[in-house]
Amino acid sequence: KERFLTMPSWKKVAAISLALWCIFAFLMALPHIISYAQQDTTTQSRALAWRAALEAISEHSILGHGANQFEYVYADYVNRAGIRAPAPEAFDKPHNILLETAFGYGMLGLAAYLWLWHVLVKVIQNAYAPRNRFLWYGMLAAYAVSLLFLFDTFVSLLMFFALLAYF
Repeated sequence: KERFLTMPSWKKVAAISLALWCIFAFLMALPHIISYAQQDTTTQSRALAWRAALEAISEHSILGHGANQFEYVYADYVNRAGIRAPAPEAFDKPHNILLETAFGYGMLGLAAYLWLWHVLVKVIQNAYAPRNRFLWYGMLAAYAVSLLFLFDTFVSLLMFFALLAYF
């Protein structure tokens, strides 16, 4: 195993340079990302859906509103707030798995969902050598990040449960 402090100096320089270039590129792109997000109706609609979900979660925080009820709550939120939705389509899901789970099943359901992820990470940690874990962690991280901005479909759930069945 190579640790950062025991690495040869050229690897340290390469690692630090790569990290600095990534930070620099992100900071240079950040104003463009922000200006695009402020003008993009998809981003505005998603932010509105997230606000509606957060308000609705506070109303029924323990057990939630029930599965597939978000469309009605979203429409009610938009009407009550007098907000003109940026896009004409109605949202049937908040496009964020954490908000969707907390909205539909409450904090108890969210805790169970996060526990499932925790158990999956622990199984990977115990079943694989450190060198082989990163492939599995990478797949889980990619799936988790996509769920922060999208929602589960049949295909994504099929892949997730196939991954769970593998362990």
